[in-house]
Amino acid sequence: MTDSQPILMRHLENIADRTDELGVVFYGLLETRHPSLMDSFGPESTQRTQMLTQILAGVHDSMYVEDAEWVALQLRALGRAHVDWKVTPEMYDQVCGCLVDALSQLGDSGWSPELEEVWTAQLSKISVLMHGQGRP
Repeated sequence: MTDSQPILMRHLENIADRTDELGVVFYGLLETRHPSLMDSFGPESTQRTQMLTQILAGVHDSMYVEDAEWVALQLRALGRAHVDWKVTPEMYDQVCGCLVDALSQLGDSGWSPELEEVWTAQLSKISVLMHGQGRP
């Protein structure tokens, strides 16, 4: 466990029951900043909430599943699927930026500069595993 994992886990626990609220903020930012990406997340709010929940679960798993190689293999496979969906490395950055900003706007979540740094680093790590190995 790295030093950053406890702070990120506490935050994940703190926002666990606020996925719907986070989704409204996240998808609102994504639609405003990068409207062309919205189709990638489907038209239904239920589907979008499920996708956001999967992103958050992926963050959790990337830190706590004991078999780091298994996690890396799963993320690489997911990255290959994203290549098939025409997702570019820039899109990962855009989505991650919107997610960090949405998390920062979620009131009473205990947000801090340290938490922003930890979230950014973890999402970057996941993105690199996904698109670094997912390119043809």
